[in-house]
Amino acid sequence: MATDTTPHGETPISEKPAEPTASDPAQGADGEKPGETPQPAETDYKAEARKWEKRAKENRELARANEEAARRLKEFEDAQKTEEQKTAERIAQLEKENTSYRQREQVQKWAGEVSETTGVPANLLRGSTREEIEAHANDLKGALAASAPTPDPARPVPTVGKTPATPGNVSLPEQIAAAEAAGNTELVAALKAVQLGG
Repeated sequence: MATDTTPHGETPISEKPAEPTASDPAQGADGEKPGETPQPAETDYKAEARKWEKRAKENRELARANEEAARRLKEFEDAQKTEEQKTAERIAQLEKENTSYRQREQVQKWAGEVSETTGVPANLLRGSTREEIEAHANDLKGALAASAPTPDPARPVPTVGKTPATPGNVSLPEQIAAAEAAGNTELVAALKAVQLGG
């Protein structure tokens, strides 16, 4: 038997690896060894983007076609309706509008009545039933009362520190006397200058 040997008498190793056989238990059916994870193929993002753009374009065209078909169907249905059906639909629409107007008018009437009893302006009240409007008025009334400023107490005369005993204007001589009693010499001088000038 003739075999090639290397200068040292060894059998040469073939440069090509041996093809896997189906009987080789160390390799799977797809040529991979057990325990190895397959390498994912690199994704072609441009191709994917083109694919989805194409699908979107097709969907837009289908939507336009469906819209046109729906419009034609509506025209066909309208043409098939009898005059009585059209009149009945118009009456139903007008009755719905009338009910809406009556409801709005009733709500405005209730808001006016609640406004008179609570003192809350009617344009601030909200609700679709009288009970809701009354509850909203009570909420607003409480909020408005809590945020209302407290009235200022009677302000004392700034230079004297006392509230005048008599209502109305205090005469200039009385102001001078009060300033002298308080020991405010600057105010006394200013008031006497006013008295001399007047």
